[in-house]
Amino acid sequence: MKTSKKFQTITLLITSVGLLTALAVKPAVTKIDAQADPDSTVLLTAKKQIAYQKTSNDKLVQSKASAIEQQAAIKKAEAKAAAEAAAQTAAKTHAATETAATATTTSQAATTANNNNNAAASATTEPTTTAATTQTAAQTTATATATSQTTTQPTSGLNIAGQHFAIGGSFTATSGNETVPTDTVYRWSVIPSVILVDAGYGAAHNAVVSLGTGSSVTIDGQQLSVSGIYQEDWSSLNGNIGGTMSLMKQHRAVIQTCMSASDNPLIRLTFLD
Repeated sequence: MKTSKKFQTITLLITSVGLLTALAVKPAVTKIDAQADPDSTVLLTAKKQIAYQKTSNDKLVQSKASAIEQQAAIKKAEAKAAAEAAAQTAAKTHAATETAATATTTSQAATTANNNNNAAASATTEPTTTAATTQTAAQTTATATATSQTTTQPTSGLNIAGQHFAIGGSFTATSGNETVPTDTVYRWSVIPSVILVDAGYGAAHNAVVSLGTGSSVTIDGQQLSVSGIYQEDWSSLNGNIGGTMSLMKQHRAVIQTCMSASDNPLIRLTFLD
């Protein structure tokens, strides 16, 4: 059957429109499918997030493990260094101890040798030293004895309290000369045991006046002590010269001195026995 060109044209248009409609509807269907499952995009995003977190956690775990390994390695290195330092210190201490022990042994040996040498030298020189020391000690003793004898036992003059006064000789009083010289002390020519000391001889006069009962006096090496002291005016003693001389002769020695300078001085008689 023959179809008219007009109908064919309409049919072609209808077919074209149907095709276009089909093409237009398909995207719409796809869009409808996407809207029908809105959680699919969220789910995909959550899965990615979970995967990222897992990866991050894995990296963190690996980082912690690495840090722990590094700390362990550091501690191990520190322990090794400490052990090596301790070993070095112990070695130095041991070496120092051995050195000190060697030095001590050497010093002891040197000291022993020196002591032996000193002992030998001492043994060699001891007799000479002992002899010299003994001789020196003897000389010192002899000198001290002589000095003591000279000091405690003077052999001349009048000696009072360590003071020595030479005796110038005998003095004889006359009508023209009744004054004892003042240059030294004298013996009375009438009774030689009477020692005359003038007041003008200050040192001897003061020494005599300082004597008291029991004081020690040495006259020409003779040890005496004061047994008494008597004082009287010269005129009275001279007026009874016999009694005065008799009194003087009762003692081993007498020291006569004037206590004042006048025509009739006070006479002091010191009796020695």
